[in-house]
Amino acid sequence: MKTTDRISATTHVVVVVLVSLAIGSTGCSGGGGGGGGGTGTVADSIAPGSWTGSISSSLAGNGVATLDITDVVTARGADSLSSIGRIYQTYVSGTWTADFGGQLYDNAGTVDGIFLDGNLDGTLDSYFVNGCSSEFSALVTDKGISGTSLTIDCSVNDSTSFNVDEISSGIVNIEGNWSGQLSSSAAGSGSIAGTIDQTGLNVTGSLEMSFFNSNFYSSGEFFGRINGSRVFLNYYPYPFSDCPFTATGNVGSNGAISGTFTAFDCSQNVSGNFSITRN
Repeated sequence: MKTTDRISATTHVVVVVLVSLAIGSTGCSGGGGGGGGGTGTVADSIAPGSWTGSISSSLAGNGVATLDITDVVTARGADSLSSIGRIYQTYVSGTWTADFGGQLYDNAGTVDGIFLDGNLDGTLDSYFVNGCSSEFSALVTDKGISGTSLTIDCSVNDSTSFNVDEISSGIVNIEGNWSGQLSSSAAGSGSIAGTIDQTGLNVTGSLEMSFFNSNFYSSGEFFGRINGSRVFLNYYPYPFSDCPFTATGNVGSNGAISGTFTAFDCSQNVSGNFSITRN
């Protein structure tokens, strides 16, 4: 996914929060509601999966964090053995999203870390070109993952704490090619088409919108998350000087997604609704 450089300090804030997610940090590297990993039995292993819960940033406030661990590799070479008990290190990677309900503070990106003796430590990077990175340290238990993060090499200092629980079932699959109709308060009725990539709870993708007046044509990329049948997205158009928007949709019983969108960081008030089906 390409990233926008239109957000500076606020972007950094978001990344930091997502990192704390460790899976969650704002503006420099960090989304939904959960108990936490600090009260359970320390885990002796980690596997691919999805986690969601709460995140708190010193800059962005409280929000929702989501983490998808997509790849887990236990090192086999002798040089990868831990000096403590000669335990193999486990390398993990995946994606994260931090949702603070504040548009500019929302962020997402990739996570890379090392799991050893119940601890998960690593970095969280943002999809945004100007987004900062964060370092995180977390404890993994049978109850979830909890920890803290801190921005690094960033003009914005932010610290976060997070608490996320694993989601073992019920994640709706919305990956694929989609198309449908939309209505904008500024551009009128039009058509929309795009692609959604999904790693679990987190989604990214691209889309384009066409209207009778071609001056309103828009294409760009988005990131977001899914919570049950609810979908939350942030869309950033090309060029980045155009108005981005945040969208909320529902996956219906027929598999279609319908919802509303609102522009932010924009010189005018623009809102509308959409309905799309998988091709």
